[in-house]
Amino acid sequence: MEICKNTTDLKNAILHLEEMKFDQEAVLKVQFFQMYENSKPINIIKHTLSDIVNSPEIKSDLSSIVLGKASGYLAEKLVTLNSNNPFTKITGLVVEMLVSKNVIENASEIKTFGGKIMDKLLK
Repeated sequence: MEICKNTTDLKNAILHLEEMKFDQEAVLKVQFFQMYENSKPINIIKHTLSDIVNSPEIKSDLSSIVLGKASGYLAEKLVTLNSNNPFTKITGLVVEMLVSKNVIENASEIKTFGGKIMDKLLK
């Protein structure tokens, strides 16, 4: 800052500094409000879920998991056929886990194969 030689220059410098202070306070208030809003638990959860939903890797993994679990559940129902036999129920659970695991591991190949079948059916 330059040295003021008279009262007019000093008053102008004070006014300029007060304007700068006012502008900086306004910016600081906006930043504080944004930080306050972003630190609320509900907003943290919203941002996290938004990141999860918009992530292509997670979308792919999630679709593989859903496909695997649905296939496993269907296989378990086909094996047990509403049986009350404990051995059949245990066998159904083992089949469900094996089918789910294999479908999740090979989801991309299954999706490709399913796409080819759909293309042939639609033509």
